[in-house]
Amino acid sequence: MRTAFKNLFEYNFHTNQKILKAILDNASAPADCVKFMSHIINAQQVWLARLAPEYPTTVGIWDLHEKEELESKLTIDNENWTNYLKTAMEEDILKILSYKNSKGDPFNNRVMDILYQVINHSTHHRAQISLLLRQTGIGPPVTDYIAYMREPH
Repeated sequence: MRTAFKNLFEYNFHTNQKILKAILDNASAPADCVKFMSHIINAQQVWLARLAPEYPTTVGIWDLHEKEELESKLTIDNENWTNYLKTAMEEDILKILSYKNSKGDPFNNRVMDILYQVINHSTHHRAQISLLLRQTGIGPPVTDYIAYMREPH
């Protein structure tokens, strides 16, 4: 199971990089693309901080980052997730985590479901970014999982 999540997070990082490159390479990319990419990174940091206290964050879920900061923030976020997944044991992934959301509401979820949430959340917002790019005449990159798996890594 840990290997499956490792693969999903590698895919997530790879496709986030592709979307970010499309944003950075096109001056006409809408400002909301930066907003959504900032949100993807922030949400991943918030979820990781809930899972592992050694990765604390003070970032707000909708805090906006400068366009020029996104690449380094994405890379650091990926390194932290990679390290977390290297040390998480199979039984850790099956545990229930008690946490509070950004509104302070308490929840209990399996770590496994949180990991799926992180991946699915990024996919959702990459699709929003892709639509924004397409609406301004910029062809978004292919971000399908199967396309990623067909590439050599």
